Order: sequence, then structure tokens, then C-alpha cells
Amino acid sequence: MTKHLLYEERRGSLRDHEDWWYVLVDDEAAVISVIHEWSRGSLGLGTSGEKTYAVDEFLASDGPDDVKTELEEFIAGDGHA
Repeated sequence: MTKHLLYEERRGSLRDHEDWWYVLVDDEAAVISVIHEWSRGSLGLGTSGEKTYAVDEFLASDGPDDVKTELEEFIAGDGHA
């Protein structure tokens, strides 16, 4: 399996609201997943988490359009469907 950084975003006055989206490619099973990781807050007082989506599920979600565009370009460029 290979994990590719698809998109990252930092917001907030201290840029302490961070999001990362990855594409996880399992070449053996011909499966692509999208992983969203996030961190909110700083100095150990925030929260963090992770959610994994199937590609179709992510594209139908309320996820950011910029991330969806990057995902579509990744799939088209690598020939994954």
C-alpha cells in the first residue's frame, strides 16, 4: 500500500486548525481510499482524528471541492478508476 498526500490546509489565527487528505492505494486489491486527518488547537489542548472514505463516498460528501478536484486529477493521472 502507498499513501500519497493529496491536499493540506492550515487555518486559524495561529494556523493551528490543520487538515490533511491522503490517497491510500492498494495496488494488489486495486482499491483507493481517501483518508482525512485533522488537528484542532495547539499546545496539546486540541483534538485530532482520522476518517477513511471510499472514493465514491468522499466525492458525495460535503468535503472541500478543492480536495475533490485533486482526487479526481490523481485518479485520472494514475489511471485508477
